[in-house]
Amino acid sequence: MDIQLAIKEETDSHALSWAIKSPPACLRCGNPSTILSYTRPENPLGNGGRPYYKCPCGEFCCFGDMRGVHSTNPHCYCSDFKLSKRQIAGWNNNQRVPRAIHYVCADGGCDFYDYELDEHGQVRIFQGPILHPEAMARMGF
Repeated sequence: MDIQLAIKEETDSHALSWAIKSPPACLRCGNPSTILSYTRPENPLGNGGRPYYKCPCGEFCCFGDMRGVHSTNPHCYCSDFKLSKRQIAGWNNNQRVPRAIHYVCADGGCDFYDYELDEHGQVRIFQGPILHPEAMARMGF
């Protein structure tokens, strides 16, 4: 799966926000995921309007944009040394560590997951308020 800068297509007015052009395979069941368009604008995690892929089995696969992908991020487990995507975990009890800053495979191709650590080797927790998506992107998420 190639992560590439999206080229605007006349059929999709949001094409510039899409970086992953083909659905990744689901890591749970192996079937191709489907595009479920964009998150709701009022998404409480600062992800409003982001494109994402989800499998028919119900598994979230990955966001379809380049937000959080930086050249300084660690590489994931994929064979072609793809960069990971920097994210913030939600704050509910379903998360490994609520509000933890972590890295995942940028295009959903592997199960890479690694925490960002502070200078003391502790998991870095996002302390600020969750802001509008553009503000979160400017902060590197």
